[in-house]
Amino acid sequence: MIECNCKKEVLKFDKMNGENAAEIRRILSAKNPYRTCDFTFGIALFWGDYFDGEYCVFRDTVFGKNKNPAFISENGENGYSFLLPAGGLSIDESVGFLIEYARENGEKTLVLKSVPEAAAEYLREKFGAKVCELADFGDYLYSAESLATLKGHKYNKKRNRVNQFKKNYPNYSFENVTGENLGKIFELLGKIKSEQNADMKTENETAENADTDIIESEIKNKTIDINSATKNEIAENADTDIIESEIKDKTIDINSVTKNEIAENADTDIIESEIKNKTIDINSVTKNEIIESTAEKLKTTAAYEANQIEKVLNDFESLGLPCRALFVGERAVAFTVGEVVGDTLYTHVEKADKDYEGAYQMINYLFAEEMRAKFSVEYINREDDLGDAGLRRAKASYYPIEILKKYRAEIEIN
Repeated sequence: MIECNCKKEVLKFDKMNGENAAEIRRILSAKNPYRTCDFTFGIALFWGDYFDGEYCVFRDTVFGKNKNPAFISENGENGYSFLLPAGGLSIDESVGFLIEYARENGEKTLVLKSVPEAAAEYLREKFGAKVCELADFGDYLYSAESLATLKGHKYNKKRNRVNQFKKNYPNYSFENVTGENLGKIFELLGKIKSEQNADMKTENETAENADTDIIESEIKNKTIDINSATKNEIAENADTDIIESEIKDKTIDINSVTKNEIAENADTDIIESEIKNKTIDINSVTKNEIIESTAEKLKTTAAYEANQIEKVLNDFESLGLPCRALFVGERAVAFTVGEVVGDTLYTHVEKADKDYEGAYQMINYLFAEEMRAKFSVEYINREDDLGDAGLRRAKASYYPIEILKKYRAEIEIN
């Protein structure tokens, strides 16, 4: 239990807007001792609204608060959590102000998310915080030299893809995003959005045609141990053969289920409202509910990201973030948006036309090469994989030098 002796000063949170954006960017761009992407202006810009984020600039420090209702079960009593403050205040001072703020708002526990490993350990020792790793949220950190040169045997396949792209498309060009070529980039983004929507439609049609009666006729007086069934096993196996031996009393015991286990095995949005006394009535959960809720969440996330990319690209001149595009003739086939803080390049966005083989490898290589030459960056942070197996393989194939682990921290309040 922590007793904060901070002088009471009110933290006032608000959406990022024209009044506070410049200050938020100034502070976050000054330094990032942890090299994790959560302490960058770009992440606040792209994903702040998705998590219903609000910010407070106080004593040259940025305080961030998330309160998305979809994540209410992972937050505090009143449905919000905080980012570790960044800026001029020390951890002791800034967390002290958060404790006071949480207490004044009726919280019994201060919840902080995406806490870097070193800070999480400090919070555990100094504030008695309970910490747990957010396994799917670790950032992939790479050597800038490696990605900018692709030297060595382990990068043979990447070099081959780059060289093949150059051979197949000798009229390629790598350009700054400008008002003149922005329309071409929006055409590419529109194509990517259409393909994503088509993929989602196919997944939904598959779900609708599958046998959804996974419980009503075959489960009697039994329960599913959620630790033993992966999301695909639950979603793809309409019958109950995979779970019958583990089913008891028609309830799911979730006492031992961590956030990541829940996230990996099923979308928890469909069950959070039905959790009472730590049991779920399995009669209320069907295969379609699991698939459709997961698909809808993915669709919503993809649509949100596409809309935010449009907003950022429309404001690329005023924002000043490095935005580059890869062209074949007059056609945009890939684009990327990044941010340099200190010795690290953060790749916030990278999209490519799948019809142009090697486009992803090419823009990755060219962007790393330019940013290393221009800003002398030593590291490149390509952010997390969110537990997506495809992203995990793609990011691992570039041989990260470190996975920057992140944690959830809970501090009890008097």
